[in-house]
Amino acid sequence: MRALTLLTLAALGRAATVPRSVADGIYGVSLDARGQEVHTRLPDRGNLTSPQDLSTYDRREEKHNLGRTVDDLNTYCTCNVDLKVRDTDDAVIDLRFQLGPGGKKFDFMSVYSKRGNVVAFACKDPKFQWAQATGNDLGLVMHAIGARCGRYVESSANFKVKEDGTKSAITFGIMRLDSPDLDFCAKATASPKSTCVH
Repeated sequence: MRALTLLTLAALGRAATVPRSVADGIYGVSLDARGQEVHTRLPDRGNLTSPQDLSTYDRREEKHNLGRTVDDLNTYCTCNVDLKVRDTDDAVIDLRFQLGPGGKKFDFMSVYSKRGNVVAFACKDPKFQWAQATGNDLGLVMHAIGARCGRYVESSANFKVKEDGTKSAITFGIMRLDSPDLDFCAKATASPKSTCVH
């Protein structure tokens, strides 16, 4: 694991290509002095005593989302890429734990949790130096994409632009790592579909 200095990333673009050899875990992505991606392993979540049903978890957290609703989201659905249930649940729970209920200053280009062949991610818009990300925001997004795109379907969402910008500068989502060169941040908003028949 490499140590790194967090960089000001406002003008560096948005990217995140998961290295072939990366183990399951939570990572922050930044750029080194040469402009190369650095994937830094972040602390793991604590052991949960029992598995949690993602849909129940999302509904409970939606009530605590500081006034945001699913109407505040832009969704991007693939409609045809199903994800493994357990890997998806574990990746999302890990990322939620990392972001925390009160939120954290988000100055990585992206933060992601990899479990098996699934990645749950939060990608920062490159025009911002930093943004605030919360586990509650991720919970609301997971609830919305489950309702609009289908549960355990590759999809993502971001909050529509607000006056303060920093709270709407992150795209959250889930994706299958079917290619070692997958740039999940670039692919996150590529789908023109905002809903799927399911």
